[in-house]
Amino acid sequence: MAQIKKGENRIVTVIGGSGFIGSHVADQLSEEGFQVRIFDRKDSPWKRKDQEIEMELLTNELSE
Repeated sequence: MAQIKKGENRIVTVIGGSGFIGSHVADQLSEEGFQVRIFDRKDSPWKRKDQEIEMELLTNELSE
C-alpha cells in the first residue's frame, strides 16, 4: 500500500467495494486506519453487513 504521512487526509473511496476483490481491498485499508467509503451499484449482489457498520456505503447507478 502507498505510504500516507501523518496529518494527511485518510479518507478513501473504493469503487466496487462490495464485490469480491473490492471488499478485500476495503478491509485492508480499514485495518490500516483509513476511513473507507464504498461506492457500488444499487443492486450489487455482494452486501456485507460488517462493511456497512464500519464503512460508509454509497450506492448509485454508474451507467446513468
